[in-house]
Amino acid sequence: MGGPIPAEKSNAETSNIEPTKGLFVKRTITARVPAAAVAMAAAIALTACTIAGTATPASTSSTVPVVPPTATSAMQTDDPAAVRSASMASVASAQAVADKAAADKAAADKAAADQSAADQSAAEQSAAAQSAAAKAAAEQAAAEQAAAEEAAAEQAAADAAAAEQSAAEQAAADQASADADAAASGWYTPSGNWVSPETAARALAAGIAPGETVPNYLRCGTICGEGPTSGEVQRAHACKDGLMSAEECAGIDPDAIIAAASSYSGG
Repeated sequence: MGGPIPAEKSNAETSNIEPTKGLFVKRTITARVPAAAVAMAAAIALTACTIAGTATPASTSSTVPVVPPTATSAMQTDDPAAVRSASMASVASAQAVADKAAADKAAADKAAADQSAADQSAAEQSAAAQSAAAKAAAEQAAAEQAAAEEAAAEQAAADAAAAEQSAAEQAAADQASADADAAASGWYTPSGNWVSPETAARALAAGIAPGETVPNYLRCGTICGEGPTSGEVQRAHACKDGLMSAEECAGIDPDAIIAAASSYSGG
């Protein structure tokens, strides 16, 4: 009467085993990922890391869970919908990582290109400014050189004019001195005739240079120690021929005058 009931014990054991078995199956399904899906997710994750410049085997293995082959091969056909959902989620996550890495790299490349363009523009502007400054300095130097050369030419011309003026003044002074000496002492003509200071003064006043022949109408004649003039010769002949009165011939030696005139060359 008091012995165990096998049927009820069997039911209790069955109820205790079934939940455990269901939990085991659920965990197995959740953890299982087909080898092809894992490989695809790993490839996408590796591509994303490579684009970002930080791809390493360690990060790939830590990002994508690797299920041991024995675990995945134990249950090949349990809940295909869950397997596909997990695979698609893994692929989408890996694709998002790759897209973000590509976007980050594109942004970094654009920033680097913008910086390079800005540096190039600044360098070109600096070179242009230096070129403009050098050109302005060269033009200024050329203008100063031209101004200096023009000033030097003007100074040279002024010096030449001053020298010519000084030479002219010196020549005039020398001529005046020579004229003064000639007027004071007289001169001899190219014919050897003596020109008295009185006649020299008349000749110089008429523009005759010292040493030149003086015409008879300007000569002083015998009263100045020169040869007789043509007028004196005529008067001497008139006195000698009695054509003039004794008073008009007073102080005149007709013979001496006629003799001096014969020896005077007239020049």
